[in-house]
Amino acid sequence: MTTPAPIRASDLYELSECAHRIALDQQLPRERRAIADEGTAALLARGLALERAVATALNYAQPQHDPHDLVTGAAATRALMQQGVPGIYQPVLTYERYLAIPDLIERVEGASALGDFHYVPGDIKAGLTPRADQVLQVAFGGWLLEQVQGRRPASGFLILGDGQREQIALTAVESVLDNAR
Repeated sequence: MTTPAPIRASDLYELSECAHRIALDQQLPRERRAIADEGTAALLARGLALERAVATALNYAQPQHDPHDLVTGAAATRALMQQGVPGIYQPVLTYERYLAIPDLIERVEGASALGDFHYVPGDIKAGLTPRADQVLQVAFGGWLLEQVQGRRPASGFLILGDGQREQIALTAVESVLDNAR
Protein backbone atom coordinates (compact mmCIF):
# COMPACT_ATOMS: atom_id res chain seq x y z
CA MET A 1 0.00 0.00 0.00
CA THR A 2 1.38 3.43 -0.91
CA THR A 3 1.51 6.34 1.50
CA PRO A 4 -1.02 9.03 0.57
CA ALA A 5 0.47 12.26 -0.74
CA PRO A 6 0.55 15.19 1.69
CA ILE A 7 -2.19 17.79 1.50
CA ARG A 8 -0.35 20.99 0.56
CA ALA A 9 -1.22 24.67 0.77
CA SER A 10 -0.97 24.85 -3.01
CA ASP A 11 -3.76 22.24 -3.22
CA LEU A 12 -6.15 24.98 -2.09
CA TYR A 13 -5.32 26.93 -5.26
CA GLU A 14 -5.82 23.81 -7.33
CA LEU A 15 -9.15 23.14 -5.63
CA SER A 16 -10.34 26.65 -6.51
CA GLU A 17 -9.29 26.18 -10.15
CA CYS A 18 -10.40 22.60 -10.74
CA ALA A 19 -11.36 19.97 -8.17
CA HIS A 20 -9.80 17.26 -10.36
CA ARG A 21 -6.31 18.82 -10.53
CA ILE A 22 -5.25 17.55 -7.11
CA ALA A 23 -5.97 13.94 -8.05
CA LEU A 24 -4.39 14.41 -11.48
CA ASP A 25 -1.23 15.89 -9.95
CA GLN A 26 -0.88 12.85 -7.71
CA GLN A 27 -1.16 10.53 -10.71
CA LEU A 28 0.91 12.39 -13.29
CA PRO A 29 2.92 15.59 -12.65
CA ARG A 30 1.58 18.66 -14.43
CA GLU A 31 4.81 19.15 -16.38
CA ARG A 32 4.00 15.82 -18.06
CA ARG A 33 0.36 16.84 -18.76
CA ALA A 34 0.69 20.46 -19.84
CA ILE A 35 2.76 22.21 -22.45
CA ALA A 36 5.14 24.74 -20.91
CA ASP A 37 5.04 28.05 -22.75
CA GLU A 38 7.30 31.09 -22.70
CA GLY A 39 4.70 33.32 -21.05
CA THR A 40 4.20 30.97 -18.13
CA ALA A 41 7.95 30.53 -17.75
CA ALA A 42 8.45 34.33 -17.74
CA LEU A 43 5.76 34.82 -15.07
CA LEU A 44 7.28 32.11 -12.91
CA ALA A 45 10.77 33.61 -13.27
CA ARG A 46 9.45 37.08 -12.37
CA GLY A 47 7.69 35.73 -9.27
CA LEU A 48 10.77 33.82 -8.11
CA ALA A 49 13.01 36.87 -8.66
CA LEU A 50 10.64 39.03 -6.59
CA GLU A 51 10.53 36.42 -3.84
CA ARG A 52 14.35 36.25 -3.70
CA ALA A 53 14.65 40.05 -3.65
CA VAL A 54 12.17 40.45 -0.78
CA ALA A 55 13.71 37.56 1.16
CA THR A 56 17.20 38.97 0.69
CA ALA A 57 16.09 42.39 1.95
CA LEU A 58 14.44 40.88 5.04
CA ASN A 59 17.46 38.67 5.79
CA TYR A 60 15.36 36.10 7.66
CA ALA A 61 16.74 32.76 8.78
CA GLN A 62 16.13 29.80 6.50
CA PRO A 63 15.83 26.23 7.76
CA GLN A 64 18.76 24.13 6.53
CA HIS A 65 17.72 20.81 5.00
CA ASP A 66 17.78 18.79 1.81
CA PRO A 67 14.82 20.07 -0.27
CA HIS A 68 13.37 16.55 -0.39
CA ASP A 69 13.73 15.93 3.35
CA LEU A 70 10.68 17.69 4.74
CA VAL A 71 10.94 15.94 8.11
CA THR A 72 14.33 17.58 8.70
CA GLY A 73 12.97 20.84 7.27
CA ALA A 74 10.08 20.84 9.73
CA ALA A 75 12.42 20.07 12.64
CA ALA A 76 14.79 22.87 11.58
CA THR A 77 11.82 25.25 11.30
CA ARG A 78 10.61 24.35 14.79
CA ALA A 79 14.11 24.86 16.19
CA LEU A 80 14.28 28.37 14.66
CA MET A 81 10.82 29.17 16.03
CA GLN A 82 11.81 27.99 19.51
CA GLN A 83 14.86 30.28 19.30
CA GLY A 84 12.48 33.17 18.60
CA VAL A 85 14.17 34.42 15.41
CA PRO A 86 12.48 37.53 13.91
CA GLY A 87 11.36 35.70 10.78
CA ILE A 88 11.86 32.57 8.73
CA TYR A 89 12.09 32.28 4.95
CA GLN A 90 10.66 29.07 3.46
CA PRO A 91 9.64 27.43 6.76
CA VAL A 92 8.43 23.84 6.52
CA LEU A 93 5.16 23.43 8.43
CA THR A 94 3.72 19.94 8.84
CA TYR A 95 0.99 18.26 10.82
CA GLU A 96 -0.30 14.78 10.10
CA ARG A 97 -0.76 14.71 6.28
CA TYR A 98 -0.74 18.51 5.94
CA LEU A 99 2.19 20.45 4.51
CA ALA A 100 2.86 24.11 3.81
CA ILE A 101 6.02 25.95 2.91
CA PRO A 102 4.93 29.59 3.08
CA ASP A 103 7.36 32.15 1.78
CA LEU A 104 7.66 33.76 5.22
CA ILE A 105 6.63 33.59 8.83
CA GLU A 106 7.24 36.56 11.10
CA ARG A 107 7.49 36.83 14.86
CA VAL A 108 4.91 39.03 16.60
CA GLU A 109 4.00 39.76 20.21
CA GLY A 110 1.48 37.53 21.93
CA ALA A 111 1.86 34.41 24.03
CA SER A 112 2.07 30.93 22.56
CA ALA A 113 3.63 27.60 23.44
CA LEU A 114 6.90 29.17 22.25
CA GLY A 115 6.92 31.97 24.82
CA ASP A 116 5.62 35.55 24.85
CA PHE A 117 5.59 35.62 21.03
CA HIS A 118 4.13 33.70 18.12
CA TYR A 119 4.45 33.65 14.33
CA VAL A 120 2.16 34.80 11.53
CA PRO A 121 2.28 33.47 7.95
CA GLY A 122 2.95 35.44 4.79
CA ASP A 123 3.52 34.97 1.10
CA ILE A 124 5.20 37.02 -1.58
CA LYS A 125 3.18 37.41 -4.78
CA ALA A 126 4.08 39.18 -8.00
CA GLY A 127 0.51 40.41 -8.56
CA LEU A 128 -0.74 43.79 -7.40
CA THR A 129 -3.96 42.61 -5.73
CA PRO A 130 -4.60 39.62 -3.50
CA ARG A 131 -6.58 36.67 -4.83
CA ALA A 132 -8.84 34.37 -2.81
CA ASP A 133 -6.60 31.32 -3.38
CA GLN A 134 -3.58 33.26 -2.08
CA VAL A 135 -5.51 34.26 1.04
CA LEU A 136 -6.45 30.61 1.60
CA GLN A 137 -2.82 29.56 1.26
CA VAL A 138 -1.82 32.07 3.94
CA ALA A 139 -4.72 30.91 6.14
CA PHE A 140 -3.59 27.30 5.68
CA GLY A 141 -0.11 28.31 6.85
CA GLY A 142 -1.73 29.95 9.87
CA TRP A 143 -3.66 26.78 10.69
CA LEU A 144 -0.45 24.76 10.53
CA LEU A 145 1.32 27.34 12.69
CA GLU A 146 -1.38 26.75 15.29
CA GLN A 147 -0.41 23.09 15.40
CA VAL A 148 3.25 23.99 16.05
CA GLN A 149 2.91 26.97 18.40
CA GLY A 150 -0.41 26.25 20.11
CA ARG A 151 -1.98 29.48 18.88
CA ARG A 152 -3.72 30.25 15.61
CA PRO A 153 -2.57 33.63 14.33
CA ALA A 154 -5.39 36.14 13.91
CA SER A 155 -3.75 37.63 10.84
CA GLY A 156 -1.32 36.95 8.04
CA PHE A 157 0.00 38.98 5.14
CA LEU A 158 0.83 39.13 1.45
CA ILE A 159 3.72 41.18 0.08
CA LEU A 160 2.61 42.19 -3.40
CA GLY A 161 4.57 42.91 -6.56
CA ASP A 162 4.69 46.66 -5.89
CA GLY A 163 6.06 46.09 -2.37
CA GLN A 164 2.78 46.80 -0.61
CA ARG A 165 1.96 44.63 2.39
CA GLU A 166 -1.65 43.48 2.55
CA GLN A 167 -2.84 42.34 5.99
CA ILE A 168 -5.26 39.41 6.02
CA ALA A 169 -7.73 38.75 8.84
CA LEU A 170 -7.45 34.97 9.01
CA THR A 171 -10.54 34.66 11.19
CA ALA A 172 -12.59 36.03 8.27
CA VAL A 173 -11.71 33.00 6.11
CA GLU A 174 -11.54 30.37 8.86
CA SER A 175 -14.77 28.58 7.86
CA VAL A 176 -13.81 28.56 4.17
CA LEU A 177 -10.41 27.11 5.06
CA ASP A 178 -11.92 24.46 7.32
CA ASN A 179 -14.33 23.47 4.55
CA ALA A 180 -11.54 23.29 1.93
CA ARG A 181 -9.29 21.32 4.27
